[in-house]
Amino acid sequence: MMFNFKRASLILPTLLLLVACANVEQPESAAVSKPPVPVAEPALSPVPATVKTNSYTVEEGKSLSLIARDKYSDVRLWALIYWANQDSIKNPDLIYPAQKFDIPENVSSERKAEAIKYYRANRARR
Repeated sequence: MMFNFKRASLILPTLLLLVACANVEQPESAAVSKPPVPVAEPALSPVPATVKTNSYTVEEGKSLSLIARDKYSDVRLWALIYWANQDSIKNPDLIYPAQKFDIPENVSSERKAEAIKYYRANRARR
């Protein structure tokens, strides 16, 4: 195999430019990263005492969204389950088989709208 000088003459200047750019120190103001934008979270109020709940045991492979789809026919309402079980759910992305949750029934349309708003505010994280 022969060395291709024509190809090397095209590649070498590009490599030198990349090396030169990599060695340039960034000004201190450019090196500071912006803090993450906080997501506005509505107050996580517990389920009102007047709402009836059903008991549910988590099965393997289930998530709050899938449970909400089964119970409410809408994955966006997972926050209703999260709010009702905040004492046993530390992270809504991590639930485990055999956990027991209360599933609120007959939830008001205002509460559902609040859950959908929470879903929209937090879906970028998921």
